[in-house]
Amino acid sequence: MELLSEFLIDIYFFFIDFKFWKKKKAQRKYEKEQGLPKQLMVYPSSKIYLRVLFLLVVLTFPVCFLLFINKDQNVMNKQMTQIHELLKAEKKQFSTYPKQLNTIIRNNPLHRNLTLDAWGNAFSYSVTKDGTDYNLVSKGADGILNTDDDVE
Repeated sequence: MELLSEFLIDIYFFFIDFKFWKKKKAQRKYEKEQGLPKQLMVYPSSKIYLRVLFLLVVLTFPVCFLLFINKDQNVMNKQMTQIHELLKAEKKQFSTYPKQLNTIIRNNPLHRNLTLDAWGNAFSYSVTKDGTDYNLVSKGADGILNTDDDVE
């Protein structure tokens, strides 16, 4: 079906270009007879391709913007979920959360950069006095704690 549609589109472009070519030939003959300068004439298929290209370029920017605007935020959410799961396992095993976040790494090379957020800043991690709850905060893009861009 796709091959047929492409074939029909090619036939359509050939037909409109052929009509244009005949018109252009007549125009050039008229210009030559009258001693007029040649007018700029662009094939219709070229106009269509340029319009499609323009639309693709114009639409690419908003799509890229929407896809990559929250990239760091999505990375942060995944990373914080992974930390939460490791902290939960730690509490299940030892009945309290660790005093330092580095404890969950446990010489595992896959968790080596887990204590750094998407912007390369260390997480702010604190445990309650009884060790039954914790607070994990990313300082955000600015690297300053207690600002609007912090992620808890």
